[in-house]
Amino acid sequence: MANGSTPSSSTNKAGFRRIRQQAERGVPPERVGREALLECADSLIVVLRDSSPSDSPPSNSVVLDAGLQLLDRCSGYVDVIPQMRNKFAFREAVGKLEVSLQELRASGGGGGGGGTVLENLQGCVREIRDVVQR
Repeated sequence: MANGSTPSSSTNKAGFRRIRQQAERGVPPERVGREALLECADSLIVVLRDSSPSDSPPSNSVVLDAGLQLLDRCSGYVDVIPQMRNKFAFREAVGKLEVSLQELRASGGGGGGGGTVLENLQGCVREIRDVVQR
């Protein structure tokens, strides 16, 4: 950019915050059912599981797209959660998912530490599934 700043960090944050901002502005998110959310989480887990360390890892764009789809579904599901305790736990897990997706985007396609990012992402998805299944 002209001022020497890199657009990547601000662009990443803006992209991941878009869903939350839409909800805050009153744009009604699509109502998401429990089964639809679990199905979306399962599809992301399958993408992550299909890539064992001996195999070639999945393309970051495939994982990122699946992760963003889950994040989008989560924004529509949060209002459906009846108990405040579970709603808080769900929002916390979604926040971790958001951070993991930011780390994945920041890692680009580069190797080292990519496995750790994918493991963290898988842990976030499991945590979301656990809260939804309560």
